[in-house]
Amino acid sequence: MTSRPDLRPRSIGENLDAGFKLFTSNFKQLVTLAATILVPVAILNAVISTAAGNFNYFDLISDPDNIDIANDFGAFIALSILTGIIGALGSLVVQAGAVGVIGDAYQGKQRTWREGLSIGLRKAFPVLLTGILIGLLAVSVVVVFVIALIILAQVSEILTAVVAFFAFIGLLISIFTLAYVTVPALIVENLGPVQAIGRSVSMVRRRFWPTFWTGFLAAIIVGIISAIVSSIIQLSVAGPAFFSAAETGELSGGLVFASSAVSSALVSIFQTPFLAAVGLAVYFDLRVRQEGFDLELLARQLDESTGTQSPPESGTDPFGLDAPE
Repeated sequence: MTSRPDLRPRSIGENLDAGFKLFTSNFKQLVTLAATILVPVAILNAVISTAAGNFNYFDLISDPDNIDIANDFGAFIALSILTGIIGALGSLVVQAGAVGVIGDAYQGKQRTWREGLSIGLRKAFPVLLTGILIGLLAVSVVVVFVIALIILAQVSEILTAVVAFFAFIGLLISIFTLAYVTVPALIVENLGPVQAIGRSVSMVRRRFWPTFWTGFLAAIIVGIISAIVSSIIQLSVAGPAFFSAAETGELSGGLVFASSAVSSALVSIFQTPFLAAVGLAVYFDLRVRQEGFDLELLARQLDESTGTQSPPESGTDPFGLDAPE
């Protein structure tokens, strides 16, 4: 009979702590994996933004009807959307690879950043498709919601405004929470996009609010740190440009957005793996609570998902997540 591993139900704070420890225990692999993808993405986005930013912000404000300036600004916006898509694709690869690396870490096995990159590249399209499906589902819900508001507006505009506010907040919370462990389910259990979404909804609905607060607090922590770091980076790059603009009357839109692209990518090198680690900790917590999940089953599922062959391991928690204070 296989001995029972130290996977156990965790509180909100313990899941955050588990995610942090999983991130720091695999710091080198995760950051190297993220940097390998996101640094080239940042360079590419910076080049595109700088090349496209051949308009002066001050001219755009003072002479918005100028056709040439409007065309330059329109082209810049289009390329900015392109850079956003490139950055999102890079983050998806990092997220998928990080889940693969951390999933193996739960068994006490170390996966190299190259192996994580391989997983990320193989799973990038399913993860992207999953995100698109979640987005389409959200849009469908919003359309139905808007139709209901239009009907309600015929009765009372004030009531409609109140309902609209609270319902919109509720929709955001519901979509964010119910889909929270979709990517871990997709990679660990080797599910398709639709199955992974259904799996996430099925597990999270029984632990909705603890899941929400864990994800929300993780996002708040990361958001505060990211804002501080991004501000420092952007001020060091774009700050001199603003001082120069005060004298010359010219401020390149490309320079401003290029510095923003670089700072966002650098922050994402740490932010994306950490959030993936917290999401995976929540995913395992849900499975332990609802299915009596153990490391032997995890080993089999990860081997099937990543195409590796390794003996299942069970025993103590490899990172001391269950160790007493």
